Amino acid sequence: MSENIEKAKEDTTDKKINSVYQAINAIMKDLPAIGKDSHAAYGNEGYDYRSIEEVLKFLKPLMAKHGLFVVPKVISQEREERVEEKTYKGETKQARTKVSVLKMEYTFYALDGSYVTATVIGEGMDRGDKASN
Repeated sequence: MSENIEKAKEDTTDKKINSVYQAINAIMKDLPAIGKDSHAAYGNEGYDYRSIEEVLKFLKPLMAKHGLFVVPKVISQEREERVEEKTYKGETKQARTKVSVLKMEYTFYALDGSYVTATVIGEGMDRGDKASN
């Protein structure tokens, strides 16, 4: 895996990329497949996932190499607290979960000033003190 990271960091071209679409295309060509190497336990089950840290480990050097950066912007945020009754070993307790729904706008810029914007909606949950960072 570290071999792929080093490959992503190499600057193998002297060509200047003059548009955001060319930069994105070049990054997509250079980006290796990223496996789901992390596991989240969920009760008796669970699921595999790829962490944002793992994705950024590969993506950041390629974005720098091809002259692309991103500016995030929160468009809206809705927060609520959900309460469930949980029974464990005969004792019933309330479980509180914070839920956050974000509408985000990401603007990707190339070195020549060209850009493209993507708007997405994401949801996060947390039983602690937050549901989004």
